[in-house]
Amino acid sequence: MPVDHPCRRGRNGSTGLVGNAAPDVHALCERKGFKVYLADTLDGEGAGIKSATIEVSGKYAYGYLKAEIGVHRLVRISPFDSNARRHTSFASVFACPEIEDDVAIEINPADLEIDTYRSGGKGTERQ
Repeated sequence: MPVDHPCRRGRNGSTGLVGNAAPDVHALCERKGFKVYLADTLDGEGAGIKSATIEVSGKYAYGYLKAEIGVHRLVRISPFDSNARRHTSFASVFACPEIEDDVAIEINPADLEIDTYRSGGKGTERQ
């Protein structure tokens, strides 16, 4: 089952974590034997990657990747900061399975329960 796995940088965050997360997800998927395709990347304003979408195919791919859904945080000492301060980056990660269109859904009419209700009072039209 193909899975879309987009990574996006956090608001006001640096683009470093998405640039690190995309290759990490790629390596994880290859170790599991999944087929990986980098579908889309959007470069950041200054440097790095603003967002990346990775398509992953393989048995139980969504099951493995749904554990990665959420906000990821990276705290590191920036190599560009002469004072060696810690910098924090955030990235939002989401996994979405690709559902095939040819799935037939049958609903037994005997399983349906339909109820009809009418209001008994004036409701919000009180005077």
